[in-house]
Amino acid sequence: YYVDETGEFRYTEETFSVEVELQNQIEIKAPAEVKPGTDVALEIKTSPKSFVGLLAVDQSVLLLGSNNDLNKESFNWRLNGYDTSTPWQGGYSYYPGERTGVVTMTNAYFFYNRTAPVYNIQGFGGSSFAMRKTTVAHDSQVFHSGAGGPTQAVGFSAESASASAAPVVRKNFAETWIFADIESTEEEVFKWVKTIPDTITNWVVTGFSLHPQKGLGVTNDQTNIKTFQPFFVSVRLPYSVKRGEVINVPALVFNYLPKTLDVELTLDNEDQEYDFVDASNEVIGDQKRTQNITVGANEAAGASFLIRPKVIGNILLKFKAISPLAGDAIHKPLKVVPEGITQYQNRAFFINLKDTGEFKNTFELEVPEDVVPDSERVEFGLVGDLLGPVVKNLENLLRLPSGCGEQTMSKLVPNYLVRDYLKSIKKLTPALDTRIKRNLQDGYQHMLHYRHDDGSFSSFGPTKWRQEDPVRNGSTWLTAYVLRSFSKIKDIIDLDEQILAKGYEFLLTRQAENGSFTEHGEYFYSSQRSLLTLTANSLLALLEEEKPNQAAIDKAVAYLSANTAESIELLPKSIAIYALQKAKAPEAAKQVASLKSLAKHEDDRTWWTEDLDKLRASKNCGRWWCWIWSQDVEITSYALLSLLDSDQETADSVLNTVRWLIAQRNGFGGFASSQDTVVGLTALIKFAEKSGYEAAKWEVTVSNKGKREKTEKLNTSEENDLLLQTVEFPQGTKSLEFEAKGTGAAMVQISYQYNVVEKEPKPSFKIQTTVLPESSPANLELSVCVDYVEEGESKESNMAILEVSLPSGYTADEDSFADIRNIERVRLVETKNGDSVVVIYFENLAKNEEKCIRIEAYRTHAVANQKPSSVVVYDYYDTNKKATEYYSIKSKLCDICEGDDCKSKC
Repeated sequence: YYVDETGEFRYTEETFSVEVELQNQIEIKAPAEVKPGTDVALEIKTSPKSFVGLLAVDQSVLLLGSNNDLNKESFNWRLNGYDTSTPWQGGYSYYPGERTGVVTMTNAYFFYNRTAPVYNIQGFGGSSFAMRKTTVAHDSQVFHSGAGGPTQAVGFSAESASASAAPVVRKNFAETWIFADIESTEEEVFKWVKTIPDTITNWVVTGFSLHPQKGLGVTNDQTNIKTFQPFFVSVRLPYSVKRGEVINVPALVFNYLPKTLDVELTLDNEDQEYDFVDASNEVIGDQKRTQNITVGANEAAGASFLIRPKVIGNILLKFKAISPLAGDAIHKPLKVVPEGITQYQNRAFFINLKDTGEFKNTFELEVPEDVVPDSERVEFGLVGDLLGPVVKNLENLLRLPSGCGEQTMSKLVPNYLVRDYLKSIKKLTPALDTRIKRNLQDGYQHMLHYRHDDGSFSSFGPTKWRQEDPVRNGSTWLTAYVLRSFSKIKDIIDLDEQILAKGYEFLLTRQAENGSFTEHGEYFYSSQRSLLTLTANSLLALLEEEKPNQAAIDKAVAYLSANTAESIELLPKSIAIYALQKAKAPEAAKQVASLKSLAKHEDDRTWWTEDLDKLRASKNCGRWWCWIWSQDVEITSYALLSLLDSDQETADSVLNTVRWLIAQRNGFGGFASSQDTVVGLTALIKFAEKSGYEAAKWEVTVSNKGKREKTEKLNTSEENDLLLQTVEFPQGTKSLEFEAKGTGAAMVQISYQYNVVEKEPKPSFKIQTTVLPESSPANLELSVCVDYVEEGESKESNMAILEVSLPSGYTADEDSFADIRNIERVRLVETKNGDSVVVIYFENLAKNEEKCIRIEAYRTHAVANQKPSSVVVYDYYDTNKKATEYYSIKSKLCDICEGDDCKSKC
């Protein structure tokens, strides 16, 4: 730049694309090709005293979706956000420095606010005043990853493998080979050895390095390692099959040797986990079957085996291919599931040996007579802390799908609840803290998908599947829930505070003059319709704001104070009372006392319920542990929180309520659905913090009664009180005998499951499933119609989930999901269990408004004699409201068999 004789400022700018270079470097070298299952030495070069992270995955995994691995470009993009420059001055031209990041301060005269674009202002030496983009080679050392040393040929000679030599069995087919860190490197170059899996594939290795002075370094290029051998067997299996179905298992033999080979291909059934069958479904009692095939040089050939699994679990298919020059053997697991629908039961007990020093009991397992044979699973669990199961299963507390915004929040919230609790008892380890922060950051980023431009949130976000749909409004209820949670984690993770600010701005627009809050968004949860619930939830959020809006809080408190007592519904009443308690409203103590008087009592259990008789009738059972009704868990949890916040109650005085609440948990530590899980865990953590019970020091003996008896001994102490210790008992277990000696309080849980093939006696929904005539063995087309038929005043359900299980061997055609999304009230379509189950989310289902879904699938594996497949629809927030139906498809063995046996019998 320069200033001419008239005082005018003249300049020119150029931008350069510069290759990103980090001060710290890391380079990974490895052999280009290795045999499966061998030890591989990675040569790693980086600055000494560095922390090194390594990742190696099967390349096929990277092809399935976006790669979230570290790279220099992503860091450079983030760093660019911190560039400084002269602010934009307006007008059409650029002030010096706006483009290049230079801050210009001058008293020279410069015409920056032109009225029209100027493209040819002369600067230095006649150069035009315009931006030129130039690529410049960055002159610095660049490390290239590649093979270390000469590549060795991999193969078999006639001497190295033959029909008489047993080949090494390949059975490790992991998709992730390395996910590891090295705390501190001693030297600049070192070797790290790891056994590579048995898959014939290409492995992609990347890494990063952190140095105290030089900072971050990431690999410039991926390091590729090919696992290969010139003769191998490949087998592809379905996600699962049901016991008793027949599957045609194809095995391909690949021959990359220069000679045609006569191969003996054998499937070994020495464990008798399945039967060999022929095309007429007759059992062939051989322990193994062998087929002879000829495989040309650089070609592949195969054979298939008809098998019928007869045990439940993972059965092992053992293949062996032998030729005069080479051989291979692989073991592949096939998941075999029972027929029907799996029912899960969990009976949990909080036991304090403070006074007795000993406890002994026999637990009878309530299993129906018509249970599917061999489908029972029984597990005994012992943990010294109420939060032990939650810590173990932080990422997976629910058995239900979790594909919407509210359910995402319900996975996020338990993480910070547990973190706060563990910090308070000084048991938050660095590893667990890192895990929790990662979960919180992931949940926060995921929730941003459900954020609207006005700062609000909704369960499925602003995206419209159908153009004719109106613009989706944000949800008052969910926005308050998000703000309440984000306010608590903003000091734990990197969170944009503008999201909180704009969210609170939106929330205040939903407050009416009388102090209540209103809902303009979608209703997915019946409690949203109550002004008490909306106002209480919003008040709880306002109380968490860094600088609370006292005027809005006072108005909300006034509304709740005036309207809570007259509410006849317990859920809105219990939430409102808890909110008043948190706001320290004068009326709170009186309201808590009135809520306490509404409790139900039975044996040593206390809880709150909307309709006890209805619960018992719906489960055909008179005992407190026969049902789990999500709404009652919420009411009881809010009541417990209010009691614990009051001055009149102690931990011992609410123990019966805690016993009831613990008994409703699932085996993972959560509850039946998302909202009851969050509120229930909040209440249990509050109790654990207030109780201060002595850590359990127990010696436990547990044994079963059944066909196969088993006895185990366990111990709890202060060192392992967060560890959920489990013992699995054999099938056929009818009861467990439990004895504990020692001091302190702990939790015992018995989790068991079984399958039944039955329908609900009083379904809340109607399902009609039709296999359409357009179907063929290769393609399946279904019509599934659902309707809400619950008796009573309710006109529509909460959010409803439809799960359609496909017959074994079929995979959902995701290209057909676009038509499903166009159906009114459908909000999300996804799959699970290897694309063998289609999951459809409805905003709700209304009476006399039948919704029909067309589902398309294609056959990926040859399976015949399929067992009936289930179709289940249920209310997400009241899982007692559900319906189950089954459908069958026609299939014959002759449709899937191959070879001479098929020709002779079909």
